[in-house]
Amino acid sequence: MRFQAAEQTEPAVPSRQTIPQIDPVPRVSIQAFCETPEAAAIVQAAVADRRMSKTHVKQNMGGAAAAVEAYRNAPTPNVIILEATANREALIEQLDELSQFCDAGTKVIVLGKLNDIVLYRQLMARGVSEYLVAPVTPVEFVQAISHLFRAPGAKPLGRVISVIGAKGGVG
Repeated sequence: MRFQAAEQTEPAVPSRQTIPQIDPVPRVSIQAFCETPEAAAIVQAAVADRRMSKTHVKQNMGGAAAAVEAYRNAPTPNVIILEATANREALIEQLDELSQFCDAGTKVIVLGKLNDIVLYRQLMARGVSEYLVAPVTPVEFVQAISHLFRAPGAKPLGRVISVIGAKGGVG
């Protein structure tokens, strides 16, 4: 009986180098305030990711203005995700208004369309945890949320078992 090797032009499974190592997101509450259906679809796809299985996500439309109205008389969640389609000055103004109602431990991720280093620095100076330039993939989105809760110096999840032998044939 002869076996013939099947020709493959592309690997069936992506290589380990193309799959980023993303830790599971802990049990946190996340509220997203989107302005466009595209951003809402990215959030929905990210929520379906297995690494986000412990999170509680609520999605709203309306952007930063809706977030300000939502938190005037309510506590903020662990993570607020804002989509910003406004220009730099308007975005900074909206975030300054939102900061009046945010609790101290709340992390904020802004999803914007401007690839501007000055804007990025202004956002980081105001305490924004992450700024993502659209378009982003759901995997990049999950990775950004996961990185918010990764403790520096923490041991990786799981365990490694190794067997060592000095005599031939033990491997």
